[in-house]
Amino acid sequence: MTAALRTRQSSEVRRDQVLDAATHEFATHGYHAASTAAIAKLAGISQPYIYALFPNKRELFLATHARMIDRLREAFVEAARGGGDPAERLHRMGSAYKILINANRDDLLLQMQGHAAAGDPEIGP
Repeated sequence: MTAALRTRQSSEVRRDQVLDAATHEFATHGYHAASTAAIAKLAGISQPYIYALFPNKRELFLATHARMIDRLREAFVEAARGGGDPAERLHRMGSAYKILINANRDDLLLQMQGHAAAGDPEIGP
């Protein structure tokens, strides 16, 4: 097997790299000011490849936001799974949230950018 074939990444790995880069770009600049060229550069791919993975910038933003929400939901469910009364579970969920936002500040910023973009008729619905 050639080195090129061994280092070739699956589309799923590339998609995750694009989502990581997009998370940073959207978190930093917001939906409208974010650049797909900057996202491509951060992901180490060509800009047209983004459109092979996502039909447009809107869908990329929504996929990025959905992935962040999924991580948040998983952390909350895991924290609540420990049992106890509702106040204890809520406290553990709050602690889990603090850990998440300290581990990945871009997720917190992306949440805020998602709220800001919700008023946009292209994103809100």
